[in-house]
Amino acid sequence: MLYMGRLMDTKGVLDLVDVLANLTGQGRDAALIVAGVGPLDQAMRRRAADRGVA
Repeated sequence: MLYMGRLMDTKGVLDLVDVLANLTGQGRDAALIVAGVGPLDQAMRRRAADRGVA
């Protein structure tokens, strides 16, 4: 998956981390590339680490 844009709550960017975790949890080979910055930058990194997909 590729996300390009501002990391804002209204765009649902944290959901992308959950989708990635679900896909990899099902044994699928998946990756998320994020090109952007914003208020949720650190939250997105924390969520990825918590979900084991950092």
